[in-house]
Amino acid sequence: MKKYSLAAAVLAAVFSITMPAYAEQGISEKTIEWVAKPDFSDIENMGDGYFKLDIVNDDSTTYIYDCKNEKLKKFDYKYMTYLGEGLFEVPGIQKIKVVNFEGKEVVGELYDSIEPFSEGLAAVTSYKKTGYIDKTGTLVIPCTLYEAGSFSDGMAVYETTNHMYGYINMKGEKVIRAKYRQAQRFREGLAAVYEEGTLGYIDKNGNTVFKTNSRNGGNFNNGTAFVSSDNGVCVMDKEGNVLKTIALESQPFFAENLEDINGFGFMTEIIVEDENSTQCSGHRHVSNYYDDKGEPTDIYNYRAGLAGETQAVIYSENKKFGYMDENGNKITEAIFDEARGFKDNYAAVKVNGKFGIISLKVS
Repeated sequence: MKKYSLAAAVLAAVFSITMPAYAEQGISEKTIEWVAKPDFSDIENMGDGYFKLDIVNDDSTTYIYDCKNEKLKKFDYKYMTYLGEGLFEVPGIQKIKVVNFEGKEVVGELYDSIEPFSEGLAAVTSYKKTGYIDKTGTLVIPCTLYEAGSFSDGMAVYETTNHMYGYINMKGEKVIRAKYRQAQRFREGLAAVYEEGTLGYIDKNGNTVFKTNSRNGGNFNNGTAFVSSDNGVCVMDKEGNVLKTIALESQPFFAENLEDINGFGFMTEIIVEDENSTQCSGHRHVSNYYDDKGEPTDIYNYRAGLAGETQAVIYSENKKFGYMDENGNKITEAIFDEARGFKDNYAAVKVNGKFGIISLKVS
């Protein structure tokens, strides 16, 4: 096994690559700093500054680096999944367990599965029933639900055995009965639901705020939501008013609300007939991206998008990659062999065949 010094293998002080701030349209206020030198065959950004490092070829161990506290930890587990709140899912003998970064067991082998924490609670299943634990491992909502999702806006979707959907609050109370064929999570006080073939939006009391003639729509973000129509996508406000209709060449084959990407609205994918297409027989798929005002944007089209609390876009030049801010200003030149998206201010990049970790700062 190759031995690693924490200072030599992880800390950035021993390694330096010039990453000049550069912008064609202005100087970006964002800069990138090295956190860990490129010395690893692969890296996985787990979130909250935790990275899984590929240090040795050993399936029975996992190495995780805590960027915020500059600590490297070896765990004797074949796999680990980050759940949020500084906790990790690890395999037990028959069920899953939950441990913290110090390796202390927070939840023993009690549950068959667990979902990431959201608003302080994580959904767990036991004997095919769902409940919720808090970050101390305490079961705060008993495992009595057939199925249930993550909390958002203090509400979570639950499913009944006959596949109808309703909502519970953070006490586990069924505050909106299960009468919907489909239901999305609450955002900004409203949620999209499907009843009798109609898409509508309800408030937290279960009252219908407005209905649409559409088959699908997204969650609200910055006061607007995107709803598909026969000839494109509509931008709607919280009263159900159509602020803008975006005409497309054909009805969207696929539409995704980019609610977790700050400043962006949605993407659509349409099918265009093309006899010369190398993608598919006789047609090709075309993706388009729009901001939260429904205006077309090209920034998302470089290679990856904006993600997390801090925004940086990956772009490419001459088969190398760099980062831009949300205004199109270059944060770095394209100097990386591979660049991955930021999550919680950190990202993995590849230089000379090895991966390292960088952080995004705002000056």
